[in-house]
Amino acid sequence: MLLPGVGRKKAEALYDAGFRSIEDIRRAELSKLAGARGVGRALAERIQEHIESGGMEEHGLYLCPECGAFVSADAVMCPNCGADLSGGEEEI
Repeated sequence: MLLPGVGRKKAEALYDAGFRSIEDIRRAELSKLAGARGVGRALAERIQEHIESGGMEEHGLYLCPECGAFVSADAVMCPNCGADLSGGEEEI
């Protein structure tokens, strides 16, 4: 898990709330990030602090379009659900 406190369900909630990239999260108002299903203010603060501290730089993370799990930029298959990721991933 590369974002503190964020697993598959919360990653899906962030995606559904419109956070499709780390830059989206970085630019977000804390209240909007905290409003994502299951996130809340304390976790939103931890996530933003982690990103601002450089914890996410150059990871090349993506969300699986099938299950919402984080996958690396070079993955061709989701390690969580086995979805084919050979093209069209959404960056986060």
